[in-house]
Amino acid sequence: MERRGCLLPLVEAHVRYLGRARYDDPLRVTTRIGLAGKARVRFDVAIVHAEGGDGVADGYTVHAVLGPDGRPTRPPAWLTDLIEGRRNP
Repeated sequence: MERRGCLLPLVEAHVRYLGRARYDDPLRVTTRIGLAGKARVRFDVAIVHAEGGDGVADGYTVHAVLGPDGRPTRPPAWLTDLIEGRRNP
């Protein structure tokens, strides 16, 4: 993304712990991305045990969309297309 002139610094994070996991537990991580304003994107994450589906944690991060000059900008068309599932970069 940086080579294409798009930076996504973290501006907010939230986690809710639902259960526990040990080092060798197989886990499944699901992430959804969506627009969170004119110059922000949000990643929603859920972590569950791969066997049984018991929740371990869920949460989200919000990232500013910055151009190559470091200023907030609207997401470029290739990124919004990717987020909305219209095409792959």
